[in-house]
Amino acid sequence: MMPLIVIKRRNWFGWLTVIIALGCPLLLVNVDLFSLGAQTARALLTLFGTLGLEVVLVTTLVISEHRLKKSVAEANLRICPSCGYSLKGLDCSGNCPECGKAFSTGSLLRDWKAFVESAV
Repeated sequence: MMPLIVIKRRNWFGWLTVIIALGCPLLLVNVDLFSLGAQTARALLTLFGTLGLEVVLVTTLVISEHRLKKSVAEANLRICPSCGYSLKGLDCSGNCPECGKAFSTGSLLRDWKAFVESAV
């Protein structure tokens, strides 16, 4: 099972990408793309602006997941899968001091191992 913090982060980026991808082209509804002038310039800026935002979002997600993988690996997979709090130095099982979710070494290994080994 994928850690909850990863699912939340991917869902947030996913919905933001959908909103931008669907919302920005709606600005072009009343613009005739074949006419010359300010409307065409506005249409092209909107189109390239949308593409630029999508590139920024995807890049941010990739960098964010890379940093999370690095943090999880540095903490020997001892990070709360619910809130991301470092559990390094705590007992092998117990409750996360930040969110209160119960954890054990086995559940942490199971939750994080697949994520750390995944491509993105």
